[in-house]
Formats: sequence, C-alpha cells, structure tokens
Amino acid sequence: MLVFFQVVYVMLQFFYHRRKEYTYYFFYLLCILLYFGVRLEFNLRFDFLKLYIPGIVPYLNDALLILPFFFYLRFSRYFIGTAELYPKMDKQIKIAEYIILAMAFIIVLLIPLDQPYLGMIVITIFVQLLFLYSIWLIRFFYLRRNKLIRFLLIASVFAVTGHFLAITLPLIPPVVPYLTFDLLNITMIGLAFEIFFFNTGLGYKAKFEQEEKLKAQAEVINQYAQNQKIQLQLEGMRDKIANDLHDDVGSTLSSIVLYGQVALKSDQEKSKSVIEKIISSSQRMMESMSDIVWAIHSRNDAWVNLISRMKETASERLGMTGIRFTLNHDKAIEQIRFNMEARRNILLLFKEALHNAAKYSDAGSINCDLRIEGDMLLLTVQDDGKGFHPEQVIKGNGLESMKSRSQELKGTFEIESSPGKGTRITFQLPVNELSIIQNPRIT
Repeated sequence: MLVFFQVVYVMLQFFYHRRKEYTYYFFYLLCILLYFGVRLEFNLRFDFLKLYIPGIVPYLNDALLILPFFFYLRFSRYFIGTAELYPKMDKQIKIAEYIILAMAFIIVLLIPLDQPYLGMIVITIFVQLLFLYSIWLIRFFYLRRNKLIRFLLIASVFAVTGHFLAITLPLIPPVVPYLTFDLLNITMIGLAFEIFFFNTGLGYKAKFEQEEKLKAQAEVINQYAQNQKIQLQLEGMRDKIANDLHDDVGSTLSSIVLYGQVALKSDQEKSKSVIEKIISSSQRMMESMSDIVWAIHSRNDAWVNLISRMKETASERLGMTGIRFTLNHDKAIEQIRFNMEARRNILLLFKEALHNAAKYSDAGSINCDLRIEGDMLLLTVQDDGKGFHPEQVIKGNGLESMKSRSQELKGTFEIESSPGKGTRITFQLPVNELSIIQNPRIT
C-alpha cells in the first residue's frame, strides 16, 4: 500500500513539475510494485497473473530483481544532474545502465532453458556485483559533500541493502534456520526507509530551488538597478564631456580667434607676442583634447594605463627641470577598473598638484603615492621644497579646481605644508565612485 501511494505521489509530482527524474522513479516504483505482486503469487498462491498471462510469473520474478537498479540509476543521474556536474561519472553510470538492461535480457533468455539453479546463481552474483557498484557510487557522491545528494545516498543505502540482504541471506547456510519470516519484509523495510528519505530530499530540493529562484530574481532586480545606474552614469559622462569641450576647447578656440584678429591689426613686434599666446593656447587645447580622448577610450579602464599616463605626464612636465620623480602604488590598486570620469579627474588632480609643485616649490624631488585604505583611494603628491604656511595660501594656483574635481568624485583633499619642510597634498576618493560598476569591490 505504501508503494502504491508513493507511485501516485510521484505521478502528481511529474504532472506538476514535468521533470524526467520523476518518470524514471515512477518506473522504479512500478517495478517494485510488480515484484511484490509476483511474490504474492508465489507466497499466497494467487493465480491472477497466471490466469491472465500464463507463464509470465517466472520471467517477471527474475527480471524484476534486476530492472529496478536500471531505473534507480537513471533517476539518480537526473536528480543529481551528473551530466552537468560530473560528466565523466555520468558516462560510466550510463554504461552500467546498459549492462543492467543486457543482463535482464540474458536472465529472461535463461528461463526457457529450464535451468533454475543456473539462473539463480547468475542473478545472485550479478546482484552482489550491483551492490558493490552501488557502494562505490555512494562513496563517490558522499565525498562530493552536497546536502541534496546526501538525502539520495541515505535512501539508496536502505534500498540497495534491503534488496541485497533479501537475496543473499538464504544463500548463507548458518543463517537459514533463523529465517522464519518472509524475506520480502526486509526489502519492504528498506524500501520504506528509502521512500521516507526520498520524500525528505524532495522537500529539501523544493526549498532549495525556491531559494535559488528568489536569489535569481534578486540578482535580476539588482542587475536592472545596476543597468539604470550605468545609464545615468553614461548620461552624466556625456554631459560632462560636452561641458568640458565647451569650456576648455570652445573658450580656447575663441581666444585663438581673438588673438588672431589682434595680430592682424598689430605691428610686427606686437604680433610676435600675440602669436606666442596663440601657440600656448593651442598647446593647452591639444593637451586638453588628448586628456579627453584618453579618458573616453575603454582600453584605458585598467589601472596600468592610469599609472602609465601619470608617469608620462610627469616625464613631460619635469623632464627639463631636473626634479626627480617617483610613483608608487599598492597591489590593491590593480583590482580597480577605473571609469571614465574617475580616471580623467584623477589625472587632472595629479597634473594640477604636480604643476604647482614644479612651479612654486623649488623642490629637488616629487613623490606620488597611490594606495587603498578601507574603502578610500588615497592619492598623495609630496615634494621636498620650500613649503609655505597653509593659512597664507592665496586662492588660485589650481586649488579651487582641485577642490571641485575632488567633490565631483565625492572625495576631499588636504594640504599639509610648513616653511622649509615641503608640501604634501592628499586626495581621498571613495573607491565605489571610481570603479566601473560591474567590478566595484576591492578585496
């Protein structure tokens, strides 16, 4: 009766979930149910099967000792998902399945030969081999340490052990006198425990799949939110580029036009001074355009390109001054992929601080340091120059520009200096404002 209700339950599960493993488990239970029916024919002298299908009982009895293994192995493969998780083992189990089918066919062919003793020996040896193979499989999957698989393993141990004992115990002479009960009871007890742990495993699997579904939904929602953030970020970058082009390039071109008009109306000596201003403005515009193009290009997302650009800038700015320059960074920097706005603003902050140090400090060396502290990136530019009193500093010299660019990245900057002890400028910038959204975390 227990098996019958389990068959009904599995059928309902199949119609609800439409999963292959329920089909094979249904046929496994059907084989068990038929085997019990055959045993009732033998033990209780029922003639139901003999009456309607004469001669079928011996064939069913022997074949049904083997076939359940085939369906249970196939069910287990789909239940665990061995094709995806353990492809090599999946192929081995498939081979075992075909061997079981072939052996069931051979056992059926032996019946017309009227050699019951030979058939019993073949069946017993093969079932014992299947038992050993099952133990090996159980050990393999046990070592995978998967909680869902554990339920199936416990169920399998009871099912295989019950079946093995029911066949093997009558072959042990010292044990036979104590077998005063129907050995089918051993199979039924093993099957009862197998069904219990199987259903428990189904419950766990349903809970696990529900949790995975909720997790997947949360990831989709999170991805949507990230996509929205990326979209807003891209729109902000586009507006920023437009403003930069207007402010830097537009104003410079306007100045060049104005200088050109002045040069046309001036004498040769004055024109020379105006042309120098045109050249200077053009160089600034070219530099600004170069920074914008560099910041836009996606190949410069990697940290190494920012470091390389900073070194290149320092070399160009300090090359003729004799000022020594060093740049250091810690390993954590290498995990950041800088977004466009971040790498441009970091570069401009560095250039402004470097320019001030080179122009005003009378330094012999300038050191730049990039490192991660907590969730902040610290950019430090330090010189060994003459220093000054911070409270006496005149607004200008790029200080307002450094302040506004730091604020654009939701960061801060600090100046430390004293006469004769050099100057240290530190920018503190939150990492999550610098990283490309898909890879924002520093570990």
